[in-house]
Amino acid sequence: MRNTVEILPLHERGWLLQARAEPDWPVQQRLLAMADALRAHPAVQDVVVGDLSLGLLLHEADDAGDWPQRLREQYAAVTEPVERGRLHRIPVVFDGADLLDVATACALSPEALIERLTSVEFRVWFTGFQPGFPYMRGLPEALRLPRRPHPRARVPAGSLAMAGAFVAVYPFASPGGWHLLGSTDIRLFDPQQQPPVLLQAGDRVCLVAETDQ
Repeated sequence: MRNTVEILPLHERGWLLQARAEPDWPVQQRLLAMADALRAHPAVQDVVVGDLSLGLLLHEADDAGDWPQRLREQYAAVTEPVERGRLHRIPVVFDGADLLDVATACALSPEALIERLTSVEFRVWFTGFQPGFPYMRGLPEALRLPRRPHPRARVPAGSLAMAGAFVAVYPFASPGGWHLLGSTDIRLFDPQQQPPVLLQAGDRVCLVAETDQ
């Protein structure tokens, strides 16, 4: 499929590039490579990569005039982005409050669901919502469920959760509407480390089942 993009105004100093193309990961790679290049431009204040999208914020409104065309050209120019990312193995105790409900909805036993989840290599698409919160793709189509109809007021830090096409781990306790599958002791955000975020966009993640001692 030919790569296509849509450029939408965010406000007088910002634009949103929305990609419409397959396969998904090469497109996301192109956006990550674009972001790296755009951050070096003196007119750019910030760049944020989302799910097949890129948000651009400029320092001055006067700089915004020709950026839609620039973004189209730069997206088209990134033909072979460099593969990026490290492989992480995240130990998980599959004791989540929604594990049985998710397994039932997917017509699986909890054991079979865990086997499916631990046999997948996930890819960190982008981070957001909280510092270090990784939106990871790779969830098989048959396991994808919508968000919970009623969010929880508090999801514990370290919770492994899923919603739609994404799997994530909550770095901090917060409200949340994703399905809780388990927990990990891995620290995803540490301001004393460089970089402070453990899982970066492009990283690969394998879940490893552990027994709750």
